[in-house]
Amino acid sequence: MLLIEKDSWFAIQVTPRHEKRVDAILQQQNYGHFLPMRRTRRKWSDRVKVIEQPLFPGYVFVRTQSCSVGRIHRMPGFIRIVSFGGRPCSVPDIQIEALQRIVDSKRDICPIPYLASGQKVQIVTGPLSGLIGIVSHYRNCGRLVVSVDLIMRSIVVQIDEEELALLSPAPCLDLTA
Repeated sequence: MLLIEKDSWFAIQVTPRHEKRVDAILQQQNYGHFLPMRRTRRKWSDRVKVIEQPLFPGYVFVRTQSCSVGRIHRMPGFIRIVSFGGRPCSVPDIQIEALQRIVDSKRDICPIPYLASGQKVQIVTGPLSGLIGIVSHYRNCGRLVVSVDLIMRSIVVQIDEEELALLSPAPCLDLTA
């Protein structure tokens, strides 16, 4: 019986300020690709301009089979594929889908330091309903943190607290029995 390997998302670390170039090359070579971008205001001495910047500087996501990852190594701007123990590690589809939905929602987003623990919630109404993340408060505003565990990066999006529902904690295992 022949096993067909499923395409997975992988995080590629790229040369600083080469994210758009690597993303364009991935598109030309017909790879599934995702470069999350955010809009920021930059102030110069004579004007203020809104520009698009990578949400995770130094990273681009590619969708391919793990056996095909070797072809990406020869790409200009490529540094490495995020790996553990010498094996490329895939990013869960649900995390990439959450990032895509947040970027497509056109809400204000900004990267924040990675959070490993916190109260997990699910958004129950609005355009982001179904997303799971960690609640945080900043300047009396509710915010939802969505993390990509593999590259230890997080983003935050402003939300209304009425959109949230707490997730029930995982049941504890009784090891004394």
